[in-house]
Amino acid sequence: CCEVSWLGYARPFLLRELLNTPKLPMSYPGFLDYAESVNNEQELQEYCGWLVEWEAPFGNYNRLHAGDIQAFFHPEDHRSPSIMAELPPFMLDAVRALRKGQKARLRGIISRITPLMVDLNYVDIDLCSQQRDQPNSTSGPTPHDLPR
Repeated sequence: CCEVSWLGYARPFLLRELLNTPKLPMSYPGFLDYAESVNNEQELQEYCGWLVEWEAPFGNYNRLHAGDIQAFFHPEDHRSPSIMAELPPFMLDAVRALRKGQKARLRGIISRITPLMVDLNYVDIDLCSQQRDQPNSTSGPTPHDLPR
């Protein structure tokens, strides 16, 4: 069984301070390529317990009965498996602030892998910079902005 039950529910602040886990030397797209190439799903189970630092667009979230949150991130090319980040209740405001399709950097530990989902626990989320979407503040006014 792949589930890492000793991790319990997510506490992102513990990730950097208390855990000494190996980092998966694979990007999320690289992992998707690898997942497609394996003949036996058991090969993927070897990656449970590894730390990942992946980037993926936000999809949506669910709030569980106990208040815990499941945030879903999907690959840009819509391949499987997607990412399900297990988050504690205090991260609800941060998750609500995410917009669908907004790219985020996720750091967490793989707790389970299925053909459709990679579950991450102890997840820390950072938004990726959207510099290309922001106007260039150093440029002057455009000709249509000047008074006539």
